[in-house]
Amino acid sequence: MTAYPLQWHSVGAHLLQCALNGAALFYCSPRIAAFPDRPPRGGVPVMFPQFAERGPGPKHGLVRMLEWTAVNGDADTFTVEVAAQAERHWLGHARLTVSARQTANGLTQTLTVDNFCAAAFVFTVGRLPYCAVSDVAALAIEGLDGGAFDDRYASTHPASQPFL
Repeated sequence: MTAYPLQWHSVGAHLLQCALNGAALFYCSPRIAAFPDRPPRGGVPVMFPQFAERGPGPKHGLVRMLEWTAVNGDADTFTVEVAAQAERHWLGHARLTVSARQTANGLTQTLTVDNFCAAAFVFTVGRLPYCAVSDVAALAIEGLDGGAFDDRYASTHPASQPFL
């Protein structure tokens, strides 16, 4: 395996790129440079404390819009602390740490949530990779038999359905 340095965007601790054997793993919009203070489209974003529209707060949560800090000079580990923001429907207080490491078989990512509240809080979290593909018409996805998925476009908005 030939590994290349991981590429990050500090807004949202957004993993932009990982290349293995010379091939990019993720799609990233070519317009990233035009909006340096906004989370980019593509790569692997962090979504917390809610994923999509699964709560009353902003779509994909709060942390994707925040500036994250590298941990102890480690270019591949970032952290952010998010305190209560009642106006954005978040009453918790948490620290998130995200890291990624290239391995012989690909990429390992870790996301840790530390709760600073006296009580537990409910949250959803998402890591949604925008995978780069050379020919979408030739794409095949295997291994999802028997899995469940949510169909946000279904008129009845079922909680989950068997995978087709």
